[in-house]
Amino acid sequence: MLQSRKRVNPFYALLVIVGIAFTITATAYFILTLRGSQGRQAKLDNSSSLLAFLDRHGVSLMVGELALLALCTWGAIGTDQWWAGRREEPCVSEIPRDREKLPANETHDQHAAKISRHQK
Repeated sequence: MLQSRKRVNPFYALLVIVGIAFTITATAYFILTLRGSQGRQAKLDNSSSLLAFLDRHGVSLMVGELALLALCTWGAIGTDQWWAGRREEPCVSEIPRDREKLPANETHDQHAAKISRHQK
């Protein structure tokens, strides 16, 4: 029997990468702020090039990373069913009642409940 290979949503990988980058940036920015509040601002030029970079561009970098996280999240959620190979089936309540022939002594709600049990 052939097994179908499950496709992986690439937006999840992007979310992990951008999330790790945001975590590193936010942590370094917190360290920069902590050092600044303790009066160590003069030592910043000699310490770390990352902290010096964040001192100049930290806010815009974090806003950009947050925007990327939002876009990747939207992409992951919006394309999840497509990458999983699932089609969205219409809800039972959306099926017109005139097209559906109900068995005798069964209401539409009873029939819908029976159909949904069989689909699970």
